[in-house]
Amino acid sequence: NICAWCFIILPCSLYFGVVAPSMHSEVANAFFWIVVFLFTTTVVSLFLTCCSDPGVLPRRSVILQTGTAEELSEALGYNVLGGGPDVPPGERVPAALAAAGYKWCETCQIVRPKRASHCRDCDCCILRFDHHCPFVNNCVGQRNYRYFVMFTTSVCLLAMFVIPTLTAAAPPEPVPGGAEAPDEPPQKGWSTVAIVGAVAAVAAMGVGLLCVYHVFLMVTGRTTKEHWSGVRQGRQRLQRIEDADSEPSVFANPGPPLFDPRQIVFVDRDTNELLPTRGGGQV
Repeated sequence: NICAWCFIILPCSLYFGVVAPSMHSEVANAFFWIVVFLFTTTVVSLFLTCCSDPGVLPRRSVILQTGTAEELSEALGYNVLGGGPDVPPGERVPAALAAAGYKWCETCQIVRPKRASHCRDCDCCILRFDHHCPFVNNCVGQRNYRYFVMFTTSVCLLAMFVIPTLTAAAPPEPVPGGAEAPDEPPQKGWSTVAIVGAVAAVAAMGVGLLCVYHVFLMVTGRTTKEHWSGVRQGRQRLQRIEDADSEPSVFANPGPPLFDPRQIVFVDRDTNELLPTRGGGQV
């Protein structure tokens, strides 16, 4: 996550502080404001991707602790608690849901929709799980996929404007008499600017390939996990999850939040386990 911020802020800081002041023309001024817009969009979209809810399905213990089972059932269109952990494995998921691809999560002890998956890094189930991205330190799923696509797109456009000016950065030509051209920055540091631009260019190529890959995923109607797991299903074969559009697109309905990170729960200090429900839900 720190790397992502550094690869954005450092090259842009050099552009705004070193390169942009040396550009004097109407085209350069328009160029400058385009970079400002793209930089702002990139930073905002990265922040939203990092800090937004990707579509977390709360664990069974949290659902029972907060008494939100009925609310979740209304939002998802099925009983997320299923038959419970004490029921034989084959009976935990109702037959109709099992036939539709719904599965039982042994870790969270809940029934998850067919395109949801348990993230080992976040240790929770995510709706329409795409992947866990270390560069945003968050999962990418149903509720923040549009922010992730906006980030990859805007950072590619930003790189197209900023990196060429950094890699092409050079000290100004001296004027007759040995003096430097007026209103130009000193020659010291221009090589550093070019080196940073070259390193950022390598990173930008990787992000560009990632952006193209996600365009491919949206066109073929798949998530990253489904693609690399060998799942082959076309857009026309995808079905809607109740009250939550399952289409893997930036235009999909993200659905309502199912987990409140500010919700107060009670934990046993000795075992670090959630205490029995205070909402009166079933176990």
